[in-house]
Amino acid sequence: MGGIGIMNIMLVSVTERTREIGIRIAVGAQPGDIRLQFLIEAITLSLLGGIIGVLFGVGASRLVASSPISTPSCPSARSSLPSV
Repeated sequence: MGGIGIMNIMLVSVTERTREIGIRIAVGAQPGDIRLQFLIEAITLSLLGGIIGVLFGVGASRLVASSPISTPSCPSARSSLPSV
């Protein structure tokens, strides 16, 4: 699902920067240079999104685990849960 979002963002990025790409080619940039720039942008976007997602998931799971609602009220049920 995340790949589709990244694809759409990169498509908009290329579409909006068509003029910049043309200027870069006019001053001597090779198509591979432009491709590399967009590849690095896509990788950076993916990594940052993944890191933020993992941090959000860990934070949310710790928040749920520390809430009083998440622990069972029956003492016998608590003894069967693994300790964290």
